[in-house]
Amino acid sequence: MNDITKTELDIQHKKFDYLRTTKNLSSFYLDGLKLIFSYETLVAIESPKGLLISKNVWSNTTARHLYWINPDKSLRLDNDVFTKKARKLLKLPEKEANDYCVESHLKTISMASAMFSLFAKPEDQRKNNEQRLRFYETQNGFIRPHDWEELTTEEQTKRLNAVDKFGLSGEVA
Repeated sequence: MNDITKTELDIQHKKFDYLRTTKNLSSFYLDGLKLIFSYETLVAIESPKGLLISKNVWSNTTARHLYWINPDKSLRLDNDVFTKKARKLLKLPEKEANDYCVESHLKTISMASAMFSLFAKPEDQRKNNEQRLRFYETQNGFIRPHDWEELTTEEQTKRLNAVDKFGLSGEVA
């Protein structure tokens, strides 16, 4: 999906106004525009010219958020149209179709790796690290560190945890 997220806008650590007293519906003002997010995803923009709002392609909760923003479904745009207009309004570059796949693939791998690490027994940590690294090696452009075998188990785990964190949140550990 080509959604615009708080991470892409580089505003995930900014102060948000929470709408309808829910932590999952928030807004942020940027250059005179009110950006409205359901969870981490931009779903509407209020500007002096009016409201730009997407149709729901996410969850029942996001459907409720969209209703709270504006109950008139006739105003809602197909998500692709909304995203294209929002990118133009926010002066964001268009993403290539491949960009979405890579981003999504990395997030999926990071989630699998992080979950896999939760089930590791301390005596199997090196084996666990090896499997987690193999997950990442399915990602194009990911290169096994040349000194991987010489690293301590703790250092391997630390590095893999950092990659998991980056893949899941975009934050560098």
